[in-house]
Amino acid sequence: MKPRKIVVIGAGSSFGPDIVNELAQQAIYFGEGRLALVDLNRERLEVVAEFARRRMKAEGAGLAIETSEEWRAVIEGADFVITALSVGGIEAAKLDVLLPAKYGVYYHYGASVGPGAVFQACRHIPLPVEIAREMERCCPEAWLLNYGNPLSPICRAIVRTTRIKTIGMCPGYIAMLPGMSRLLEVPEDDIEIFAVGINHCTWVMEIRVRGKDAYPILAEKADMNDPAMDFYRTFGLFPCPGTSHVGEFYPFCKKEKEPPKGIMDGTEKTHPEMRARNLAEAWGKLAAALRGPGSPKLSEMGLLKSFKFDMAGRSAACLSGRDEAMFVVNIPNRGSVANLPEGAIVEAPACIGPTGVRGYCMGALPECVASTIRAHIAHHDLVVDAALTGDRRILLHALLTDPCVPFTIETARRFRDEMLEAQSKWLPQFSTKA
Repeated sequence: MKPRKIVVIGAGSSFGPDIVNELAQQAIYFGEGRLALVDLNRERLEVVAEFARRRMKAEGAGLAIETSEEWRAVIEGADFVITALSVGGIEAAKLDVLLPAKYGVYYHYGASVGPGAVFQACRHIPLPVEIAREMERCCPEAWLLNYGNPLSPICRAIVRTTRIKTIGMCPGYIAMLPGMSRLLEVPEDDIEIFAVGINHCTWVMEIRVRGKDAYPILAEKADMNDPAMDFYRTFGLFPCPGTSHVGEFYPFCKKEKEPPKGIMDGTEKTHPEMRARNLAEAWGKLAAALRGPGSPKLSEMGLLKSFKFDMAGRSAACLSGRDEAMFVVNIPNRGSVANLPEGAIVEAPACIGPTGVRGYCMGALPECVASTIRAHIAHHDLVVDAALTGDRRILLHALLTDPCVPFTIETARRFRDEMLEAQSKWLPQFSTKA
């Protein structure tokens, strides 16, 4: 097997250990290659590197491990670059929730829609684009596998500005498997889910058990009080990965008339703060486990992100010569969804193998669903324009045209200016533009 070079940028992120675990499971397809782990957090980088060495040894793998705090130092000659990036960390993520709440917009995640997501995109888009442009110079045939959020605008920016082959990775649809397994009373391995849409707002077009249509059984057995049933009864499809993400795309799902008092006065933690706390605890458990012998199990530490499903590792293995396999991934729309724009980043089933990625033709979404998704796709291009140009006027347009932002023009201006001031150290592109 030809030796492969794999670079993981953001190895100290929540995805890092799981990506390493997946790569170890598939390492036979990477030959006597190299795995370069990159992160600015030296402590976490050392932990994930030691975990990688243990896992490679356990699998009898030939991948040599190296580390760096500078991605440019290791990207030359890469076959795969895997990105899981966050700019500004928990400090910025808190602002993505708290400042919109001050202006009357409250949401749970804020990683896909809303004013916080617009600013998250403006922070997170420039670096992956810079990486992809450097890849054009030093590894133009490499694949870029992106886990960063907001995933759709990031992938759109890379595809618009470079020739690098890009796949957006999100294990969210796999999160449905445990619940579907219990509901349908079959093992997870017997279930296939075919979902389409955009990241965090996909819809189950087909669900099969051992190759047979299971949608009628699912509709019959689903809890009638489950919010997902409201979507099914209204739109005819089940949301994926669930109403917590999909519901953020639909203002009528918002239950809060105002943000919880505890979030605003600091007595309760925001979702980013809770995630950061849980993640710090999980990394602490991994570091402690590595002080003993053997290879720790991520499932025992809260670091297993992809719900028993090997995404990045298996995708890279398939592209390296393993048999073809079906994944639900984020790729440019080339006939995958008939009534979404050609070339837009869609989340859809695709066959990944040695010849590349081929999206399945899934037909058309119900127009009541597709019309909402098209509005968000159009909005993604405005967000990308704002992030790459640093133009404050385009940023204002992006805030005003987000289908989930209820701002007046004056409110949007005030919010934009306050957020730009609060996040100025992570948004240098806006410092000199009118």
